Amino acid sequence: MQEIALPPLRERHRAATWAALREAAANLALEHGLTGATIDAISARAGVSPRTFFNYFSSKEEAVLGIQSPVMPGGAITAFDARDTDLFTRTVRLFAAVSSTTVRDHSDLAIRRDLVQRFPELRVHLTRHVAQAEHLVEELLEDRVATGRISLAGAPEALPASLRALVVLAGTTIRFAFERGGSLGGIPSDTDLDAAIALFRTVMGEAK
Repeated sequence: MQEIALPPLRERHRAATWAALREAAANLALEHGLTGATIDAISARAGVSPRTFFNYFSSKEEAVLGIQSPVMPGGAITAFDARDTDLFTRTVRLFAAVSSTTVRDHSDLAIRRDLVQRFPELRVHLTRHVAQAEHLVEELLEDRVATGRISLAGAPEALPASLRALVVLAGTTIRFAFERGGSLGGIPSDTDLDAAIALFRTVMGEAK
């Protein structure tokens, strides 16, 4: 029988600690509200120190939601640079890949949805992470324009606005895919994402 390779012990320990903190935070919020889900209480229930808490989350709200600051995956950059399809599609896929790094565990979307419904003030933290993802995508697009790997039509002075419009449209397409798939703070399936891209492309074509 083929053996399954396990992650290194340190990585497994970090994943277990992250999960313990997230579970403690979510349960405390559900039991006692956001005011009761203090960093001290979360840390105590997870069996770690408050100092350790900040090695995993920057705020109690992040822990309650189980989210983290987005990063730019190397594989997503490679896929974007492959230029196997048009710029709009590549930007949407890049944005989706960056957004997906905000959520470490995609299996608990129902809990996250429940928490946001109970505590609408948590939405601002989701929105902040979306803005961070937008910034990462926009930075990469600016770099690719500066190095001549992508180009956009129009006057040079209009380029910043054009890039911003492309990023906003990509984000809107992803949010539409989220809504159609019933997700919140997760990642749409490739099928939902491709369907949303196709629909937006059709609508933009008909709106000419």
